[in-house]
Amino acid sequence: MDTEYQQLTQNLDNLVEVRQKLQVQFNENNQVKDEFNKLTPNNTIYKLVGPALVEQDQHESKLNVEKRLDFIKSEIDRTESEIESGQKTIQSIQQSISQQTQQESTE
Repeated sequence: MDTEYQQLTQNLDNLVEVRQKLQVQFNENNQVKDEFNKLTPNNTIYKLVGPALVEQDQHESKLNVEKRLDFIKSEIDRTESEIESGQKTIQSIQQSISQQTQQESTE
């Protein structure tokens, strides 16, 4: 049970790290979206493709950022769900360990 507990806490730590990275990506893309909203139709958007800047359609770029935000948000939600599930499992194991310890001390 102890190794299972250690594996679960390690997995939980990894999930928290993933969630933090996703949150950073979400914030960065949100900033891009805010900048796009400030553009006029006459402004040109460029995308870095390898070493070159390639002109992009403004509408298409905005849609891509929106899709990326939706995807990242769904990944954050999925990760948070996994974190909650992992926390519940860890709490259950902690209770079992605590009960075992109490039983052993009374014997």
